[in-house]
Amino acid sequence: MTGLPTTKTTEALQAMRERGESLSDLARVKREALLGIEPDTSGDDALDLNALHEAIRPRGRPRGMVNKLQVTVRYSPDVIARFRATGPGWQSRMDAALQDWLKDHDPRHIPA
Repeated sequence: MTGLPTTKTTEALQAMRERGESLSDLARVKREALLGIEPDTSGDDALDLNALHEAIRPRGRPRGMVNKLQVTVRYSPDVIARFRATGPGWQSRMDAALQDWLKDHDPRHIPA
């Protein structure tokens, strides 16, 4: 059985339906729609979509403070092996090493 957890048994819910009781206001909404009554959206229980969007956390990995570009680059196998051997976060450490190198060197002066 799937769905929301309930504290009532199937038999209890069936008995409520037979007595005309319901935990849903769908019947009232349908009845009011047939009478042409518009739903009241001015009360405290009105849906605030802006607040809802702010409250829902976006899916996926959180964005970092620094934007990075995804590129395809080829490195020597020994360079990759040494950085990978440092464990998780090796790509960030490689980025930090390149940033540190750029402080004292100009890549235009390196032969291709």
